[in-house]
Amino acid sequence: MKNLIFLILILLSSSGCENCSDDGEVNNLLTDTERELIPFTSTTIVNFINVNSETLPGQYDAKTNEIRDLDISNDEECFATNIENELTILEIAEQNLTIQISVGTDRNDNLGFAIDLIQDPTQRFVLLECDGIVENLENLRKEITSHGFQFTNVYVFTPCTENSVVQRILYSSENGIELIEFADDTFLRLDL
Repeated sequence: MKNLIFLILILLSSSGCENCSDDGEVNNLLTDTERELIPFTSTTIVNFINVNSETLPGQYDAKTNEIRDLDISNDEECFATNIENELTILEIAEQNLTIQISVGTDRNDNLGFAIDLIQDPTQRFVLLECDGIVENLENLRKEITSHGFQFTNVYVFTPCTENSVVQRILYSSENGIELIEFADDTFLRLDL
C-alpha cells in the first residue's frame, strides 16, 4: 500500500501542470529596431531653442530596460510570459518639463510607444490611439514643416486629453524629441 501511494505521488509530481506549452515560456520582447527607438544609452545633454531664440538645456537620462515575467505569481515551472519595456526621461528644468518616453510589449505582443508629460495629472501623447499601441512604425514616420522648420522621419505625437498645454511633440529615433509645440503657439526646438 505504501508503495502504491509513493508511486502515485511520484506520477503526480512528475506530470507537471496542465495546459502548459512545450517550452513553458512566451517571450514578447522588443526587436532590435524597436530598441533603437530610444537612442539614449547614457545621460545626454541637449539644447532646445525657444520662440525668442533663447537656449534652454535639457537632459535625457540613460534609457532603462526591464524584462518582466507577467506570470511570476503563477506556477513558474509551468509557464512564463516575458515582456520588455524601455524608457528614458527628459528634463527641461527652465521650462519645468519632465517628459517620459517609453516603448514596450504587452502580453499579446502588441507594441506600445508613448510619451508622457509628467505633471499633475500626467498627460499622454500617442501616435494613433490613446492606448499607445502601434503597428507598422515605418509607415508612421513623417516629414513636417512647423514654425518655418523642416523635420524629416519624425513621429508625430498628439495628446489624449483636451486642453493640453502641449499640443504636439515631434520625435525621431535618431535625436529624440525634436519639437514641442505649446497651445499658446510657442515652441521648443532641438538645437541640432
